[in-house]
Amino acid sequence: MYKIEENPFLEVRASSIHGLGVFVLAELSARTYCLSYRGKLLDIAALDVLGDAQKPFLFQLEEGMIMDGSGFENPARFINHSCEPNCEVDYEDGVLRIYTTRMVEAGEELTFHYQLKPLEALNHPCRCGKPSCFGYMVGKEWKAEFLKLKSRLARGSREGKKALRINKINPDA
Repeated sequence: MYKIEENPFLEVRASSIHGLGVFVLAELSARTYCLSYRGKLLDIAALDVLGDAQKPFLFQLEEGMIMDGSGFENPARFINHSCEPNCEVDYEDGVLRIYTTRMVEAGEELTFHYQLKPLEALNHPCRCGKPSCFGYMVGKEWKAEFLKLKSRLARGSREGKKALRINKINPDA
């Protein structure tokens, strides 16, 4: 457990969702700035150079650009996904800023929706436990496409298997 220098009202500690999480020490109102997601800005082509240990902390900014948030100076890397998040991320002027979307009570874990694309989401089941949990960290706008992909895979279609091979996805993860 450690306090976050950037915001003394937050701390990192064990999470019931996954690994470590960022928790609120005092009530925060809606639209309160929490912290920034920090890291190196990289071209997505650099993804193959990164080791697997770093890949969980990648944040896709726009097509072709990612932020590698694996460094210790980035406690925001511990904010977990939820299907009912209490935060959102704003990207402006090259900075990812995390704000609350509603009042967050002391002791509550900060979360945001990871919005993964269908192929990425296959290897990322959701562990949020919320009533509206979709089961995977897939973005809302890609749920229909994700369900079609899952259906094709369940039927063993060549198209689904080819997509998995190309993207090095394990359908049983």
